[in-house]
Amino acid sequence: MATSNVDAYEYYLRGRKLLHQHRGNYDDSIRMFTRAIELDPNYPPAYCGIADGYAWKYMYRESTELNLQESEKASRKAIALAPHLAEAHASLGLAISLKKNYNEAAREFEKAIQLDSRLFEAYYYYGRMCFAKGEYGKTA
Repeated sequence: MATSNVDAYEYYLRGRKLLHQHRGNYDDSIRMFTRAIELDPNYPPAYCGIADGYAWKYMYRESTELNLQESEKASRKAIALAPHLAEAHASLGLAISLKKNYNEAAREFEKAIQLDSRLFEAYYYYGRMCFAKGEYGKTA
């Protein structure tokens, strides 16, 4: 799902860059995604970015219930805006898997893969979850 607002897209890209630098810039990336949403409140990928930012913050900085709640809330908003957006289902799967609700998370990852079989995040997050569950054969 694209946006017609060039500035929103630029903030989205800045947020993804910060997130993928793996330097703990989770709050900064979340701010970039939030700014994108301020410019285009109906921009689902920006909600996915917020969801991923909070999930990564939970995994690598602060394992708080609030971070999980924010991740799930943002990913559900993305799905509400764009039910066929694979990234939204992958983001929701990640949030739910961190809550150890593995069956529901697996359904979300499989839905993401069904929608876009080339989406790296769906396979990566699904593999992380299988590894966490001790299902090593599924991670290959």
